[in-house]
Amino acid sequence: MNQIDSETVSFAPDDAVLVLEDGQVYVGDSYGAIGKTTGEIVFATGMTGYQETLTDPSYDRQIVVQTFPHIGDTGINREDPESSRIWVAGYVVRDPSPTVSNWRATGSLDDDLVAERIVGISHIDTRKLVRHLRSAGVMRAGIFSGDALLDDEGHLKTVAALIDEVKATPQMKGLSLYDEVSTKETYTVEPCGEYEGKEPLYTVAAVDLGVKGMTPHRMAERGCRVHVVPSTITFEELTALNPDGVFFSNGPGDPEQADPEVELLRKVLPATRKQVSSTVQTCGFPIPTTAQEWGRQVMVLKNLRRVLDVFQPEIFERDIDSMIEATKPKAQRKAEGSSMGFWERRRHIKEAKSMLRVGAQVENLHEALLVVAKQAEQWHMFVPHGGWPVLPAKLDDIINTQDQLTNDMTALNVALATTPQGGNLDTVDLNQVEERLKALYDDKQALDTLPELSLIHI
Repeated sequence: MNQIDSETVSFAPDDAVLVLEDGQVYVGDSYGAIGKTTGEIVFATGMTGYQETLTDPSYDRQIVVQTFPHIGDTGINREDPESSRIWVAGYVVRDPSPTVSNWRATGSLDDDLVAERIVGISHIDTRKLVRHLRSAGVMRAGIFSGDALLDDEGHLKTVAALIDEVKATPQMKGLSLYDEVSTKETYTVEPCGEYEGKEPLYTVAAVDLGVKGMTPHRMAERGCRVHVVPSTITFEELTALNPDGVFFSNGPGDPEQADPEVELLRKVLPATRKQVSSTVQTCGFPIPTTAQEWGRQVMVLKNLRRVLDVFQPEIFERDIDSMIEATKPKAQRKAEGSSMGFWERRRHIKEAKSMLRVGAQVENLHEALLVVAKQAEQWHMFVPHGGWPVLPAKLDDIINTQDQLTNDMTALNVALATTPQGGNLDTVDLNQVEERLKALYDDKQALDTLPELSLIHI
């Protein structure tokens, strides 16, 4: 049952009552633990994965409304949680399953909620509730059951009294919660799956602001060694890990904590512009207008450097296709019916070897030449007139600045995603990015419109 008019609502001592701070009241049955809980009320739309939702640290201090009506039929297991505990402050469902039917189940959802003292409510019109939240916006709420419905004299509390308890709950504004949910110590997730036991392809530092357990695992499945680090990590500690990339997880709390990221990015952009100007002049690249375009150019330079560490730059003006044809394995040449004769093939192989830098060693000349061809194609995309690739001075500094730019923009993209202008700063003209950052920094009230996520102070 639900009541919009709080003046006429009625409930009994054995009911569970959901109260919104705007006065809406929903009366149903208790689900999970009996008692009282308050927090910010939000909704989750997943048809499956309720365990992942409940254990997501991003829902810290929030009451979650499950929009899908039937919840709990597969019970709970020890494989699906995203963390070691349930983080939601309360749980709202329509029709909890009375039975559990799944071969992986180790217990019921109801029992798990009771064990972790999560107060919930069931058998209310969650569709009506979600439609109201969509129009009225996120607000504070409370779930009351058992003795929490009674005053000191043992009488049922009034709706007004329940609303006062809800309004006494701290608002999310101003709260910094990522330290509350973050890991206290760094831990490492090694490559797994097909990469298990192998050297990692990349090293990633994942700053835990409320990271889901599956996130570093998915990175590990793709060959990454992931260092999951606390939110309190310093910049010096982070760089000491020497990561190839830094990942900022989402998390709970007030987006005003994005202020440091805005300011840091404002400092990075001028340095980036200076490096862009120098690189364009040296390499002949077109002037990039967005961070994404600049990132592609820096990636080309990084790949070219790997090639030029092995081959002399003159190779880019030689007949690479003929060298590739000449170095194909015998079986491949036979299968393809290669027309290249022995002496011609020998000449191209000799030429390819002469292009190697002194002391350079390649295990497979054919594969190395394929890489050269690919990088030559990328170079010609930016420099159509061809010629030898020219690398800018202090390429490592350029790479580091671009990495920092990417990391900061990635973090801000998450925070700005639901604002009218949206995120995706990396695809926006750099001039517009600077203007927007200045506006955000100068007008801190604008940050109140950001989604409720927090970012690391670095």
